[in-house]
Amino acid sequence: MPTLLEVMQSRLGIQEVPGKGNNPVIIGWFKAVGHPEIRDDETSWCSICCGSAALEAGLPIPPVNINMMARSWLTWGIAVDLDDVEPGDVAVWPRNNSTWQGHVNVVEKVDGDFVSCIGGNQSGLKGGDAVTRARPRHKSEALGFRRGVPATVHDLRNAGSTEIKKGDTVQNSGTIGLIATATVATVKEMLGPVDVPQFATTKESLDFWQAIIGGFNAVWKLISANPWLAGAVIVALGLVLVGRKLKTDRVAKHAAGIPISAEVAKLEAANAAG
Repeated sequence: MPTLLEVMQSRLGIQEVPGKGNNPVIIGWFKAVGHPEIRDDETSWCSICCGSAALEAGLPIPPVNINMMARSWLTWGIAVDLDDVEPGDVAVWPRNNSTWQGHVNVVEKVDGDFVSCIGGNQSGLKGGDAVTRARPRHKSEALGFRRGVPATVHDLRNAGSTEIKKGDTVQNSGTIGLIATATVATVKEMLGPVDVPQFATTKESLDFWQAIIGGFNAVWKLISANPWLAGAVIVALGLVLVGRKLKTDRVAKHAAGIPISAEVAKLEAANAAG
């Protein structure tokens, strides 16, 4: 699968159709990100270009209700410090003196404090705006730089998702409970061994099937004599399942464009402090 930067590089030169015509490729990008109602290439499409490219690279995009706005990318993925910006990161820039408009593109090259980016709906080609390489800009001019995070438990965990960490804690608690229960049951079994049934048709004291039957018999007798073991196993299994469900749900929300929970926590803390 290509990277986000590779997808953007492959799109260089795609441009609007002058006059009343419309480029079907750009119209297709609108449809890809959930806006089939847009049937012209005059509508600002820098965010749409980045969003459709992210999808092609296997990354989530901002939710459909805001993904046409360039500034919607300010909560996408994870924040990147100016000193850590690298090719493939998304850059969000101010637009004139507007407090809500902006421009978004993808970093192609980092040269000290300056970045060169590829983006859509940029000037530079005759006949209309296009996917072009923008002039280098100082990193400090940007509203922010963001790095995409694939919708997997592993990637979200590494990105610091608080919900994934909560799911890990719950699941690990259940796993520890299962191990502890199994340990207690084993000790009890060793202290008070349960007779394993013998088969008259074999001279061996234990064969494979005897071991299986004996194991079930031992577990049943242990649970019958100690009902709390069954309760402990049920509770532990429940915790494992709940933990896994928490993580599965978080992955689904991330795939739908909901900001990483760690980022949400930071925003809420900042708002509370303000």
